[in-house]
Amino acid sequence: MNYRRQAWMSLIMNLVVCGSAFGQMIEISGRVTSQAGPPLPGVTVRIRGTDTATTTDGQGRYSLAAPRDGVVVFTLTGYRGIAEPIRGRSTLDVALEPAIGPLPDTVVTGYTTQQRANISGAVATVDVTGLARQTSTSVLQRLDGRGSGMTVENSGSPGSRTTIRIRGMTSFHDNDPLYVIDGTPVQESYLNWLSPDDIAAIHVLKDASAASIYGSRGGNGVVVVETKRGRPGPRRATLEVTTGVATPVRGYDDFLILNALDYFEVMRAAYRNAGLAVPTNIYGNDTLGNNPSVPAYIWPNNCGTAPCNNVDETTYSYPDNLIMPGSPGTNWWDAVFGAGHYADANLALSGARGDNAYHTSLNYFDQSGTAAHNRVQRGSGRLNTSFTQGRLNVGEHIALSRERGYGGLDDNALGENNIIGKNMLQQPVVPVYDVGGNFASGKASGLGNMSNPLKVAYFGKDNVTTTDRVFGNAFAVLNAGRGFALKTQFGIDVARAAFRGYSPATPENSEPTTIDAITERDGRATDWTWSNTLTYSRTTGQHHVSALLGHEANRSKSHFEERSCANLRGPLGAPCDPSTNVSSADAKWELLSFFGKADYEYAGRYYASVTLRRDGATSPAAERRWGTFPGFSMGWRAFPNFMLRFGWGIAGAQPIPSARIFNGSGGGNTFPQWEKNRSMNVGMDLAMWDGRGTLTVDVYRREADSLWLAPTVAHAGKMRNNGIDFSLGYQGTLGATAFSVTFNGSHYRNTVLRIDALGTESFFGPVALRGQDPVVSMVGHPIGAFYGLVAEGFYLDSLDAAPYWASGARPGGSSSGTSTTTARLPPPTGQSSEVHILTSAPASTSACDVGPGTSTSCSSGQSATRSSTHRSTGTCSDISIPTCDATCSPIRRSWTGRVPEVPVPGG
Repeated sequence: MNYRRQAWMSLIMNLVVCGSAFGQMIEISGRVTSQAGPPLPGVTVRIRGTDTATTTDGQGRYSLAAPRDGVVVFTLTGYRGIAEPIRGRSTLDVALEPAIGPLPDTVVTGYTTQQRANISGAVATVDVTGLARQTSTSVLQRLDGRGSGMTVENSGSPGSRTTIRIRGMTSFHDNDPLYVIDGTPVQESYLNWLSPDDIAAIHVLKDASAASIYGSRGGNGVVVVETKRGRPGPRRATLEVTTGVATPVRGYDDFLILNALDYFEVMRAAYRNAGLAVPTNIYGNDTLGNNPSVPAYIWPNNCGTAPCNNVDETTYSYPDNLIMPGSPGTNWWDAVFGAGHYADANLALSGARGDNAYHTSLNYFDQSGTAAHNRVQRGSGRLNTSFTQGRLNVGEHIALSRERGYGGLDDNALGENNIIGKNMLQQPVVPVYDVGGNFASGKASGLGNMSNPLKVAYFGKDNVTTTDRVFGNAFAVLNAGRGFALKTQFGIDVARAAFRGYSPATPENSEPTTIDAITERDGRATDWTWSNTLTYSRTTGQHHVSALLGHEANRSKSHFEERSCANLRGPLGAPCDPSTNVSSADAKWELLSFFGKADYEYAGRYYASVTLRRDGATSPAAERRWGTFPGFSMGWRAFPNFMLRFGWGIAGAQPIPSARIFNGSGGGNTFPQWEKNRSMNVGMDLAMWDGRGTLTVDVYRREADSLWLAPTVAHAGKMRNNGIDFSLGYQGTLGATAFSVTFNGSHYRNTVLRIDALGTESFFGPVALRGQDPVVSMVGHPIGAFYGLVAEGFYLDSLDAAPYWASGARPGGSSSGTSTTTARLPPPTGQSSEVHILTSAPASTSACDVGPGTSTSCSSGQSATRSSTHRSTGTCSDISIPTCDATCSPIRRSWTGRVPEVPVPGG
């Protein structure tokens, strides 16, 4: 009976539960559209965790039964799936986002927007859908390879500046483009404070017909950045966290000699080829380089001609009595470089409903460089909102950020004394640490003048740069009716950067510094921009006209201070003298502008655009403070999927930035007049395969005139860039996987056409290395070309050089009258080889030495002869180099013997 009672109870409970479950089912329906608005047929609508599913009809509508507390999943190939909780609702309308974000239909081209299909200038739009999947600090670095005509460079060190060049260089000083973020221009190119997760669109104005609307600041192109805004639909919250490891794949250890004795063999060959005795103080070899060994110690190194082997390590004292052991082989690349970790977290909340839209986000980024003790951290927040009341729309875009960088390579630290440079070429016999655990280096003679690169990296961790930024704008737009709209916008950019750094003493170096120092720098800048525009748009039949009139005022102020304190280890009270270790600088700049733009379209086939801007600034000389910058473009849509474009315009350059003058001169707050950049562009746009494939090609010429070399040297030159850009793209699907492929290509040729006001057709700069200028700008050649002697070959021997003897030609390239010897690669060991002893003759002598201890006179047309002596092993010895006056003929002497066995490092 008990079993029966339990069975009936179970049956009753099951019926109750089933009845309850069926009672919770409701009928839901709705409509599925794309974010652009059109309905989406064929969308799979499924109840999560069940087999209940349906598809949308031709109008995007669906209906099915679902649990009151269930979750509906919407999926369609080519779109991002979405899961929507039911929460007892009977109607669920959703909008799906394309899996491959299509390029926007409208493009911001300067104070206004245009339909992409109607643009007749050279404007590129970057596909930003993949930016969030990259890990670099700067959004600019993530643009590499994403647009034609645009090159991106970065040192690779986290937090370092990213340099963008649009269609090359056409200025002797500043070639940075202008950046415009949400309508507010940015005066400098350090944009690491801008979170890549906040980017909605990036447009690049490449030619002057498009960039002339920005007048004196558009000569190097314009990068227009739009941040994310709230979109129609339900509130959307996203949390994205990315983490990973970056590891260098190929480094200096690919070509560095890592074994100490292998390195010695190369050094021995160099000394012997030069006819010099091989040093004996490190490896304990003889003067011919025989019998080397890894030394027990490389310092002390005061034991005569041999290394010190008996050293009392208990006498070690830093920095006065250093003791450094010898290393059988130090891999300096591995000592400094390794894996770097990164993490990127972004939390965003956005939505739009009725008369308001909002997007807010918080971002945290943390990246360690692959170099030791190198790190950057950034925290940022953003708030974008807009509110509409009748014909009035108001809103703001505000961003705050703090970034802190530790060590690494800063913007100007790629020289020989940083982590990368000659320090990475430290000899492998030098250890990383000395016996006391402090950093070692090549203090002994013959070990070079490098510093320990790991020490540079280690103390770089105390070089901390903190950057705070507040950037944004507030705007109001009034729809005045009849196609007119008024907009006013006030933008502000407030920045503060502080640096705290420490420079250690280097007693372990062969060229030691005995004092240490600290340095502090503080920089503050405030920029504001106020712009007011009136726009008009009207369509009549097949004619469409739009116009823009505007006024803008900009003001920039900056202040900089630097303080330093040296000899911290010295006597108390001695280190610092504030009166001699403090400096400061202030700058102010103002710009007033008036501009206008008119666009015309007929029948969707013919397009024309005209732009004019007038800029006045406080920096130029009083009589030349105003500059005019026109531009125009035309387009012809020959077929629905094919368009031809032509553009011409003039854009200008800003005041010369500090430390960017090519010839190194500078100073002053004024420049004589505007630098102007004329651009002509011919392009074509082609769409293929129902718009899935696209091809864009542009051919251009840029000519920059009235170039500056210094604030007081105008009309200093002219240069030209001729080039071509192209972009080929395709978007499609493979099964349920959507993909896009884009191939960008660019080529240009830069030529300096004229250099004025210098009395020369060339000048060196901007930097010199150890008193030598490696680059030159010369008429007929590219700007900043590498400069030096070009080796066209070498003379095999004296007879080979004979036709050019009177012009100073000598074997080995010497024309100074000293003897030279050229070396050939020997044949396999043991085979016979003809070895040539090559000679050159000083013009000041009148006799020829024809053998050891003997000489004979040599008259015009005569040749001196003698026999060389050699050892049984085949190496030459005791050969006196003959000397002849300028009329003596060159001589070729040879002998045959066995080539000595000389080990070659690395095989």
